Amino acid sequence: MLKIVNFPATILRTKIDEFDFDNPSIDPIELEQAMIATMFAHDGIGLAANQVGISARMFVMGHKDNPESAQAFFNPMVVASIDTIEDLEEGCLSFPGIYVNIKRPKKIKARWQNSKGECKKVNLMAIIANAFCMN
Repeated sequence: MLKIVNFPATILRTKIDEFDFDNPSIDPIELEQAMIATMFAHDGIGLAANQVGISARMFVMGHKDNPESAQAFFNPMVVASIDTIEDLEEGCLSFPGIYVNIKRPKKIKARWQNSKGECKKVNLMAIIANAFCMN
């Protein structure tokens, strides 16, 4: 299991470079597995690589009640969003015990790469879109 980095660690405020599948600093499949295990161990539903001290633009998302659906999102990007905004409560494993209301687009269109480097693109609802907007 990886160690969660808490605020005010510098890596949490640093712009992270894209994950380089041609010259990876860490195996992407191993990173996905370790981050999902860490996220579930801390009762999270999302976790970014910089939150475990790894400088890679990627995050994992999923719920421990349905662990097989958890997945990694490398080099995520919001490519479109609708004007409708939702006000959702968010927490963050790097800010333990703190929850705030955040305004986010209700729907976004996002693209990313999976842990094999394959490109994906999909429309997402607000609860899932939050993770893309934060990276």
